[in-house]
Amino acid sequence: MKMPKLNPATYGVFLIVIAGFGGLLYGVDLGVIAAALLYLSKTVNLTLAQTSAIVAAVLGGSMVSSLIAGLLADWLGRKWIIIMSGAMFLASVVLIVWSQGFTLLLLGRLLQGMSGGVIAVVIPLYLAECLGAQTRGRGTAIFQLLLTFGIVVASAAGLLYTRAAEASILAAAGNQALILAAENHAWRGMFLVTIYPRPHFLCGNITARGVAAVALSQRTHRRCAVGSPSAATCG
Repeated sequence: MKMPKLNPATYGVFLIVIAGFGGLLYGVDLGVIAAALLYLSKTVNLTLAQTSAIVAAVLGGSMVSSLIAGLLADWLGRKWIIIMSGAMFLASVVLIVWSQGFTLLLLGRLLQGMSGGVIAVVIPLYLAECLGAQTRGRGTAIFQLLLTFGIVVASAAGLLYTRAAEASILAAAGNQALILAAENHAWRGMFLVTIYPRPHFLCGNITARGVAAVALSQRTHRRCAVGSPSAATCG
């Protein structure tokens, strides 16, 4: 059976792009709460302690998951853990946007942090093992760069929704129901913005499994063709 040819440089770029999405996701999740909190506290009945817990939940979840991410990566494999973290990101946004009180908000933020902590550990590890010496530093640098850029994206989204909310509140002319609806839409919309990179990150890592399998098959095929000592193990 003829195998498709795979350019190693193209595969390296593909890995770096997908890893960049991981950094972008984590950065957005870190930065989105700053603007969302302006309207979240007005539409959901929270105490000061509960508000503080929701803000800190991402970093708390990251701290816990980063302690076990390496062990899980060794046990289940790097790619499966990255794919699972993408799915956790999606689930966290669903919990947050559907929440009407403290419990779901806290669970969603904890899940965001846990998935981010896994990404922060496993993606640099995965890149270090898969990329060549010439591109390894570039891959991890792009991950960190896009993490910072994700915070900027979250701030920009917060500014956009804040201005839209202010315009809606002004147009409501004192109608409390319309004002509440505008504030409610503002913070939920900010969290919904974070969902857009997630399907690309999740699907990209699923695709990466297939691409890596092709690359491995090509290396095995070339080893067998030249009659290496391990040729007997080539199917």
